Amino acid sequence: MSKVPQTEQDLKKQLQDQLDLLVVLADSYDVGKSVIAKSIATAVRVLVYDTQKSHSLLGQLGMKTRKFYDTSLSEKNDVPTDIIRSGSFCGLVGITVGAKQTFVPYLDDVPAQIFGYVEFDEYWNRIIFIDQHHNSFTRKNIILAVANQDGGAHVDPKIEERYKQLSRENSLGWKISLDGKIWEDSQGSELAAVRQIGHEILRTLMPKYPHKKMVTFGGGVVMGGMSWWIGKPKEVTKKIILHRKKSKVGRNEKCPCGSGLKYKKCHGK
Repeated sequence: MSKVPQTEQDLKKQLQDQLDLLVVLADSYDVGKSVIAKSIATAVRVLVYDTQKSHSLLGQLGMKTRKFYDTSLSEKNDVPTDIIRSGSFCGLVGITVGAKQTFVPYLDDVPAQIFGYVEFDEYWNRIIFIDQHHNSFTRKNIILAVANQDGGAHVDPKIEERYKQLSRENSLGWKISLDGKIWEDSQGSELAAVRQIGHEILRTLMPKYPHKKMVTFGGGVVMGGMSWWIGKPKEVTKKIILHRKKSKVGRNEKCPCGSGLKYKKCHGK
């Protein structure tokens, strides 16, 4: 059957539809429906992913040449080359500790307000996770794994092993305890990262998109990040163990989210 090209007006309407969809999906995630991240991954793929046989919507509109909003922490952190990593790294997400213990996207509560705009290739291929097995994951890796293999647009009979370790086996190694006795694996890192990527895309394409605070589901937040060892240790640390302090944050103290604001004016509202 013959096909006819879509007009530029058609494509612009498609773009607005995709952005409207992404906003609805993002809002659904933020009220606790984390599985929505699978649909967010598919929407992001439609917008930015090009292959020899398929063309991204932004590519068709000539919009991938613009710079993309980047909220990721650096996995390198400008350290000397003789320093090696111990444990894992999370560049887009933190962990909430409370009634619900899970990975959460930073949204606009980026630690130390570290963010900027970068070219698409740098944005798409920047490392956002390094797990305990030294596997690294880019935005591209996460979006395509969730969308193409893990239920976004398709469910593959087999999934990539390192993605399975990340999404099912807590290969980041982060555990949380509320009492120092029972430790629980933190789950949902890939879904939280997808939500953050969706937020970055909305920030890139919708300058008036409203400011979004990190959703903590009623708990405190332990920020993601990295740890370093100087030289090569005999044994690399197997896990990064996180513990929630029982002491409360004073209302006039700095908010633990890293915003620099007093707790009463930030997450203590």
